[in-house]
Amino acid sequence: MAKPQTLLVLDVDRTCLKAVQVDTTGKRPQVVRCAVQMLSADDDPAPRLQAMLSAGAAPDEVVSAIARDQALVRLLVLPSTRSEELAQMVELQAKSQLPYAKEDVIADFLPIGRTGEGSSTVLMVGVHRALMTKHLQHLQEAGAPPRTVTLSTEGLLAWYQAQQPPAGPLTALLDLDYDAAELLICDGPACLFTRSLPSGTRLEEVQWEEALVNELERSFASFAMERRGESVGALVLTGVARPGLDERLAKRLGLSVEFRDAAEAVRTALPFEPSAAPPAQAGEVSWAVPLGLALARGRLMNLLPKTVRQERTALAERRALVTTAWLAGALLCVMGIGSAWHVSRSVGYERELVARLKETDEPARRVERLSRRLQLVRKHLAARGQVAALLQELYRVTPPRLSLGSFTMEAAHDATIKGSAGSRGDIPAYINALEASPLFEGVSLKYSTKRRAKEGELTDFEITAAIAQR
Repeated sequence: MAKPQTLLVLDVDRTCLKAVQVDTTGKRPQVVRCAVQMLSADDDPAPRLQAMLSAGAAPDEVVSAIARDQALVRLLVLPSTRSEELAQMVELQAKSQLPYAKEDVIADFLPIGRTGEGSSTVLMVGVHRALMTKHLQHLQEAGAPPRTVTLSTEGLLAWYQAQQPPAGPLTALLDLDYDAAELLICDGPACLFTRSLPSGTRLEEVQWEEALVNELERSFASFAMERRGESVGALVLTGVARPGLDERLAKRLGLSVEFRDAAEAVRTALPFEPSAAPPAQAGEVSWAVPLGLALARGRLMNLLPKTVRQERTALAERRALVTTAWLAGALLCVMGIGSAWHVSRSVGYERELVARLKETDEPARRVERLSRRLQLVRKHLAARGQVAALLQELYRVTPPRLSLGSFTMEAAHDATIKGSAGSRGDIPAYINALEASPLFEGVSLKYSTKRRAKEGELTDFEITAAIAQR
């Protein structure tokens, strides 16, 4: 995919819409516009967002972030380092660990690091499908359909990573915003803990500061329990500036506390055009998340539903095909004009051209026949690959206590598994394992029958399942 010339980053929560527009045509991205709209409880975000975006140029790409408190996050250690396998594992873990129906879970992950045993540590992020549908509807109505929807945590972490944090004591990063605050605990550039704190600066100052300290102490204690006594050594504040807050927090928490202006901290990596003044802190909002997403490099989490992503990919492919066809037509038109000019000069050339075309008829038919044969070969190879994958998956999920007698497929869609178990109770567990596999669906027990054998009493069974179409 071509690099977008104009990137629009949106940070959307219940009380605020923030937009940062970035020009990416130069050697470094450059902020060309910042805008903010405050929302009340009764406001419809779509028209407010549309009005805010109408003043700027239409973006080539839109990235949107939802607030941390709208998602559930789990820290997982998974036995793989390949991104494709990690994505499948996270999807299965999300369906089993998150308190949503399986069909309502949308999940992705943020990689944290790798272990020496070939495992990866990731932050699993899950949201409810209804929330994402509503978010996309607002952006679609505003004329800004996003290519990526991520979590504010990723933007805040990218903002912090752009400052190249050194390795050393664990550092807490606290982003103070109007409606809420977000806390990260980092080991260098890696995020180990994230939490949304209901301590937005819109609260009265005394009430807000006391609530903030209580939430921080509770979060640090929870982190220490999870990490077996590891403690935070420093605190970095960003977002809304409160005079003297860093000194008061240092005294209350017993930590080294530093405040960093969100725009000033990344100005070297993300400069601002003269016409795009840095976001003012007097607005009582934080700009760390959208600025961080404007700086983010490489893979971003994407919480768009798979169906939406597939539709966007198909649309891009259709546009590319139309462009290619248009260019090919223009080229043929130019070639046709040139050919007509030459033909008009020589009738003999026309006869020669007709003769050459006749000579190509037979090679063209041979190519067509070879193409049909190639399609048949590819079809057979794909079927063999599917069978190999199914057998490998059966080997993985079948416990040693079960003995498989046969595995048959009908019409490449339905499968029948026959075997025997030492205990009738092993069969439901096996069915659950098959249902959890991404390759099988609609698993059901057709029958189970006890019989006596030399090794004792066995239970024969037959299970039917549909093969998932991918």
